[in-house]
Amino acid sequence: MCVHHGTRMCVFVCSYTHRKTLLGSVLRLDVDHKDTGKEYAIPPDNPFVNRSSGLPEIYAYGLRNPWRCSLDRGDRITGKGKGRVFCGDVGQNRFEEVDIIEAGGNYGWRAYEGESCFDRNLCSQNCKLLSLCVCVRLRSCYLCKEGINT
Repeated sequence: MCVHHGTRMCVFVCSYTHRKTLLGSVLRLDVDHKDTGKEYAIPPDNPFVNRSSGLPEIYAYGLRNPWRCSLDRGDRITGKGKGRVFCGDVGQNRFEEVDIIEAGGNYGWRAYEGESCFDRNLCSQNCKLLSLCVCVRLRSCYLCKEGINT
């Protein structure tokens, strides 16, 4: 489940506070079971389970507006890549992203938009950039640059 930040200009920073809200995150939930007081269970291997640094539902964070996530079926012969999660992340002004979602991954929003510094006051913080593909808006077409952490 992906949750976008819900506002035009997000106030998140690249720090522990990013993991204290579900906004801008990819959540991993077990909908076949229920934890006490919830309509779902939280998988015990989620990256922030039993840690004060983040909400246990959060699987990855630092996304601006994740959408159209897809599960990789892998190579037909070798199975390589099977199980990877790809998500588009809608940019603010200039870039769109395609991200491979990793457990505990920080995708850098609001400090970064794609590979580019979006908020100069936050870019000095140590954000892990995990984008697979960053697309640049040029008038009405998009160019895609591959190769970041593939």
